Amino acid sequence: MVLIPDSLSELVAKGEVTERYYNPGDLFREVHIVLTNNDRAAPGDVQPMVGSAELHLHNLPVDEPLFRSTLGWRPRLLRPWASGAVSLARELQPQLIRCHGAHLNAFAASEVRRLLGVPYIISMHTNPDELRRRARRAGNLRARLALEAGVAIERAALSHADCVVCVYRFTEPYARRRGARHVEVIYNVVNGANLREKHDYSLGGPPRIIVPGRQLAGKDPRPIVEALAGIPGAHCTFVGDGPLHEATVALAQRIGVIDRCEFLRAVPNDDLCRSLSGYDVLVSVNEYGGISKVELEAALVGMPIVTNKHPQEPAPEILGEACLTVAGDPRSYRDALQRLLTDEPLRAELGRTVRHNARAVRPAQMEEKYVALYRSLLGFEPSPAGAPSQAEPLG
Repeated sequence: MVLIPDSLSELVAKGEVTERYYNPGDLFREVHIVLTNNDRAAPGDVQPMVGSAELHLHNLPVDEPLFRSTLGWRPRLLRPWASGAVSLARELQPQLIRCHGAHLNAFAASEVRRLLGVPYIISMHTNPDELRRRARRAGNLRARLALEAGVAIERAALSHADCVVCVYRFTEPYARRRGARHVEVIYNVVNGANLREKHDYSLGGPPRIIVPGRQLAGKDPRPIVEALAGIPGAHCTFVGDGPLHEATVALAQRIGVIDRCEFLRAVPNDDLCRSLSGYDVLVSVNEYGGISKVELEAALVGMPIVTNKHPQEPAPEILGEACLTVAGDPRSYRDALQRLLTDEPLRAELGRTVRHNARAVRPAQMEEKYVALYRSLLGFEPSPAGAPSQAEPLG
């Protein structure tokens, strides 16, 4: 059973469909995905994410009144809502529960474990404490209240989890502060089958820059649009959507670089991964810390990367010194891009070094780590050394 707060329809629309994402190694024959919303995705679109398993989709929605009726998501008052997950688990008898994030979905899993004894794993893809700091700096009272109310849920869910998986080391101190007893760092399993290693670092004609990522606060691409005005001849492809999309396009029109920009709201992840090596430079905006999937994919390809300084990190995780790290303002992006676009040996050195850095977190190895973790929690013997990631399915 997989409990998620995400919208599967949005993931499909953005092209973020990764093989076996919810069923590493094709370990399970049957996967039930429970969404804490009313999203209704087409099962056929989601099927690749569970591999060969039989897929079932369920909804356990969270509505606005729940926040008020539980006095700000107090764990004891949430138990009646979580009883829906308990009833479903009692009927399905899952062997293992996986949660993405430590919010209401993870609290529901903790209730299933408390009442039925089913082990559960939480994977942390963000650092909620960093989100709280951002909300305080922005003066966003509504977001701050919701995030502060989540502390009790996080503590209850993380402290009872059989394992908390941090998808980068940046979240590990947070997980331990919230009481996690067993913590492992397993980086995101990205689309390795479609990544093409970059070997040619000669400059394209025209030079091509790619900026993938959600267009929202914390990943704002507008400073890169402004930087482009100072880099004559360079073309830039922005891949992503979000609340800042229209403002980003409008800025490109206003400052006269729209003819050198391409804006793609969504590209299937398979296509995006196959195309990365054809660009000269990748720019990532990441004000959340850790290493994003975009950065991880770029590192595995061997892309020259420009990124902003990540919060509370001396150097970006995995990337290290094998990228150009900037302040995040237009001038810093412009200077870094000009430097890379005029220096082929530097592009080659950074690309090859970052690919070397990423060898330890290749997708197949990360998938194997998940399979080994699942098997250990289920009491099965470890997979034989060198065994393929598609382990023998379990019921």
